[in-house]
Amino acid sequence: MSAWQAGDLTVQGVRIHYTRTGGDKPPVILSHGFSDSGACWTPVAQALEADYDLIMVDARGHGSSDAPAAGYGALEHAADLRGLIEQLALKRPAILGHSMGGSTTYALAGIYPDVPGAILIEDSAPANTVGIPSRLASIQQWIVEIKQKTREEMIASQREQSPDWPE
Repeated sequence: MSAWQAGDLTVQGVRIHYTRTGGDKPPVILSHGFSDSGACWTPVAQALEADYDLIMVDARGHGSSDAPAAGYGALEHAADLRGLIEQLALKRPAILGHSMGGSTTYALAGIYPDVPGAILIEDSAPANTVGIPSRLASIQQWIVEIKQKTREEMIASQREQSPDWPE
């Protein structure tokens, strides 16, 4: 893991953070689920880095990426991935998407079919539920609010919401 590189790219006016294992190997984009970050893929990347160049992306509003006031649907996330893939000069990478990242991957493959070389979906909603406006609005508001909280405020909030969770 010591040779991994972290970087930021501006895509659609939003700073998108990523971590990359590197090397001259087939590229695989790892797209995380809601309220997570690219770092959640670390065990997967450690297991596969000998054979693949893994790119773990923090979706907008997640991890170390910017949290704009709007644009949290699968279409925006897919356009972000497309821009990242273009700027990193990746040729038809495989995309592995989990949960929200699966919706992003469905959208990417549907809108930009020449971008991914393959898609892999794990534990995601069906593609026809991508972008339900009322759900997107509440998710967007939650992300904006949580990005303004300190670590201590987030912990206190989660303890209040889930008092039975262990320390």
